[in-house]
Amino acid sequence: MKMNSICYSIYNFFPREGGAEKFVRVLARNIRSGGESPLVATLQLNKNWKRKEVVDGMRVYRIPVLRLFGVNKMGKIGKWFYGIGVCIFLLRKAKEYSVFHANGCTFFSFVGVFVSHILKKKVVLTVHGNWDSQELKRISGKRICRRLLYFNRVVSVNRKIFNDLRTMGFDNKKLLRIYNGVDTREYFNEPKETNSPGTKQIIFIGGLRPVKNVDLLIKTISVVRKRRGDIRLTIVGSGPLENDLKALTRKIGGEHYINFAGRQGNVIPFLRSADIFVLPSREEGMSIALLEAMASGLPCVASNVDGNREVIKHGENGLLFEPNKIEDLGQLITIILDHPEYGKNLGKNARKTVEQRFSLETMAKKYVNCYSSLLSCGS
Repeated sequence: MKMNSICYSIYNFFPREGGAEKFVRVLARNIRSGGESPLVATLQLNKNWKRKEVVDGMRVYRIPVLRLFGVNKMGKIGKWFYGIGVCIFLLRKAKEYSVFHANGCTFFSFVGVFVSHILKKKVVLTVHGNWDSQELKRISGKRICRRLLYFNRVVSVNRKIFNDLRTMGFDNKKLLRIYNGVDTREYFNEPKETNSPGTKQIIFIGGLRPVKNVDLLIKTISVVRKRRGDIRLTIVGSGPLENDLKALTRKIGGEHYINFAGRQGNVIPFLRSADIFVLPSREEGMSIALLEAMASGLPCVASNVDGNREVIKHGENGLLFEPNKIEDLGQLITIILDHPEYGKNLGKNARKTVEQRFSLETMAKKYVNCYSSLLSCGS
């Protein structure tokens, strides 16, 4: 591959990050360390964000959005406004990239896919979650969209999404399954003393959105504390449900043992101070937060949904509970608290799992192979 050949697109990006955004940042940064200098195209969702800046060596360009009276307008008119901006940006940068890598199935991504195909660029789409999969299914069901949108490769992050893509009629030769990965060196954590006294810290990291099911975790912790008064919950993240979740915390009287830490650029200190990581999501693609916690050697409890169960083997490298069942989640948290050596072994095995199957090095190598094969063979 020649220099400057990858353009990543994602609706939202640094400094506001979720799992998909972090995926783009660590992948693009790793590609750069291999000799590339990628572009990242995203939206300027906050007027205070710079239109152009360098982040970790990556050139980040933010496409303006329509604002009226200081409020982002993201309806049909707003979409066409930033859609035109995407077209102009890609036309200006046409000589600087050879592969357009879209992340997520949004209007922003699809405009970039269409323009890049017209410019004879190679197009890769990563489908990060079930919502993306359903949106792609809806779009691909329209004849005009099938003609306008062309993908050289479509990447899924878990088995269910891969099977969904096959069902949609995508050519098997174009489909890839590449698991998300994290830098295991960055998240390494020395095991804690299993019998150390003091409060036990339970942590959640993620967006405060309905799909993450954080209200279930808050209710569960209030129940577990009736048996184990030595636990605290730290919630790292922000989102549209933040005020509702804080209100729920006050309602159950949990202000003194539930801490809302907000959005954090660096979650490593929180992982290092935690004893158990919990991911209660209603659905997942391939959770970066879960992989980070496992790489940190934490015992993890996650909902038994697609994505999570491809990472966790129940009883070996973590524990799975049936979604939306407070009793099940509470019981598994209690088991780890009551049997610290068992939790320590789960954490050790979790770390090994990430090293063997979900490392950043493995993920980046597979994407580089994908880009290289497209540029060399032209398919």
